[in-house]
Amino acid sequence: MAPAQAVGITSSQVWTTTHNDAAGSVARNAEIVAHNAAAQTLYVIGGFGSAEGAGGTRGVDILDAETGAIVETIQVDSSTFSSVNSVAVKNGKLAVALAATTSQDPGTVLVYDLDAAGRPTGAPVSVAVGANPDMVTFTPDGSRILVANEGEPSSDYSSDPVGSVSVIQVSDNSVQTAGFSGLNGQEAALESQGARFFSPDAGEADGDASVAVDAEPEYIAVSSDGTKAYVTLQENNAIAVVDLTGAAPVVTEIQPLGFKDHGVAGNGIDASDRDEPGASNDNVKGNIRTHQNVYGMYQPDGIAYFSRNGANYVITANEGDARDYSAFSEEARVDDLDLDTTAFPPAGDPQDEDNLGRLTVTTTLGDTDSDNFYEELYAFGARSFAIWDVDGTLIFDSGDLIELLIATEFPDLMPDNRDDNKGGEPESVVVGEIDGRLFAFLGLERYNSIVSFDITDPMLPLFAGLIFFPGDEGPEGLAFISAADSFDGGSYLAVSSEVSGTTTLFQVEVPEPASLGLFALASGGLLTLRRRRRRQRNG
Repeated sequence: MAPAQAVGITSSQVWTTTHNDAAGSVARNAEIVAHNAAAQTLYVIGGFGSAEGAGGTRGVDILDAETGAIVETIQVDSSTFSSVNSVAVKNGKLAVALAATTSQDPGTVLVYDLDAAGRPTGAPVSVAVGANPDMVTFTPDGSRILVANEGEPSSDYSSDPVGSVSVIQVSDNSVQTAGFSGLNGQEAALESQGARFFSPDAGEADGDASVAVDAEPEYIAVSSDGTKAYVTLQENNAIAVVDLTGAAPVVTEIQPLGFKDHGVAGNGIDASDRDEPGASNDNVKGNIRTHQNVYGMYQPDGIAYFSRNGANYVITANEGDARDYSAFSEEARVDDLDLDTTAFPPAGDPQDEDNLGRLTVTTTLGDTDSDNFYEELYAFGARSFAIWDVDGTLIFDSGDLIELLIATEFPDLMPDNRDDNKGGEPESVVVGEIDGRLFAFLGLERYNSIVSFDITDPMLPLFAGLIFFPGDEGPEGLAFISAADSFDGGSYLAVSSEVSGTTTLFQVEVPEPASLGLFALASGGLLTLRRRRRRQRNG
């Protein structure tokens, strides 16, 4: 197939709502946003903050999609639940996922009936699900609610519940849960392909937890026919596939994602936040270069499903995440590790803060010969988005494109202190069609912006534009509103930003003719780079 011709988009801010007392908010934050096309309402949740205290209230703000005004709120008692984690809406039903006061205990999904205005008609049905339900979504036909139960451990690892995916039948609110115990015993085989199952568990012979205990479902994408769910296992560097066709949901496989080679041209990273010559606390923004024997773990957070020309794909936001608890932490800076001098020659000063010394990596990988010296280094996240076929084969990875774009064109959006961590932290991703072209929108949590790509040709995505509004910080949730589903026939993107506690609605359009200053940069070659079937490295 011939490469797609890039089409740029323009964006304009329609409204911004700040979720605070003055606005009548109970969310008092903005983490996840969902759109109700029938009622033209948006639902925004915010996780509980430590300032709330026992007996406080938080919950869901219901916004008028056209104006952004908070028209009603749904309160949740924080003496019963520790956080509101996710929200989804479909066919007159609203699902809200809540973690228990002790997040290792079973969580709850509240299911509300909505009236024509998108407001609850009465008390919700409470459905018990797995520990720490982190994300909730509906199947495309609205008949089932899927819940990613992350099952994170307590900080002291005295309790580490299993991860799971719950499936709620909307017709009667019955629930079935798919766990990972059927894959126990496959830890070594999965790890050899680049997955990670490494949490401590004294009950296991090798001291490591089983697949069932260690799997931590993060986010769910459902196939358009509702037969499969694709679930990111962020800390495990993998995607799980759940079969939804049988009498009960079943996890059929785990797809290890392997590792990204930061020694390959186009896969560079800015590894230091203190790399200004002669000024140890300053930072050269965009010092993006390759490093031999350094790899990135994809570790996706958000995921979306889409189809093109008869083929099916998932697209992932490769944020990265570490296990960092009081009883066990895998994080270390490179300057605190002992490096193999053949892999990292001392003459190159690899542990200098101008080089790799400040980079945060995992201690669980890289000592390939168990001699207590690291021959390889593995950083958290891939600082990119990636497209995979549904069998888990990497089709495209954006390499260092996003970091390069921000550093060269929008340096004011690049903070001084994130280069040594996970860069811009691609957090969430949604896909939507505008004027016959397919676009992906990727939330960059640390760069306070949304980057868009034309993915009409999944083999060769092309940069289409950057979206941001001054004052919005920490974009966490995205909802694409198609022209068919909007209040006026336009296409929109709703963005909930956690740090600023704001929700902003942007109109997104394909201009006539398609011409953006930044789009011209993409067409000129800087951002249409050589990413087809980016090389993977398996451990």
